[in-house]
Amino acid sequence: MKTHKHHIIELLKSRGHHDHAAEAEASLPDELDTDEHEDNLKRWGVSTNDISPASSIGIRRMGL
Repeated sequence: MKTHKHHIIELLKSRGHHDHAAEAEASLPDELDTDEHEDNLKRWGVSTNDISPASSIGIRRMGL
């Protein structure tokens, strides 16, 4: 699934993981494929189930 890094960063911050959020800010591209960055996401405790489908790039561009 494709998403924006700010969704990951906001999720981490909402969980109180500000150090992981800072690391994500520095290491992730603006638009990312969760499959390609699965190792980092797992290390930070984020799964694709945690990311809202509405936050994915494709759905947002479709206006849904």
